[in-house]
Amino acid sequence: MTVEEFNNIVSTITPDSAQSVAVSLSEAFADKQNEVDTAIQTISEKNTEIGRLNTRIKDLQDTNMKLFTRVTAPSKDKITEDDVIKTPEEIAKEMFNSAY
Repeated sequence: MTVEEFNNIVSTITPDSAQSVAVSLSEAFADKQNEVDTAIQTISEKNTEIGRLNTRIKDLQDTNMKLFTRVTAPSKDKITEDDVIKTPEEIAKEMFNSAY
């Protein structure tokens, strides 16, 4: 029910129709409240799912970074004084640049 519909109904109330109008308005408000409650529940469920997926994405990103550093980092027994050991920031930058 829109505000205009409500105003039209309220402007046509007579003493004889007051009870039936009040009942129909009450039913309309109850229906709207049910719609709002359903929407709130749906939003809450979606937010929960988004949080779960964001956590999953973060875990996968961490795993990817760990796997990449294991593969690209020289093994400790093969490091010589001439080898340059990269910082995590340098590795991330290298990953980003190689992706594009």
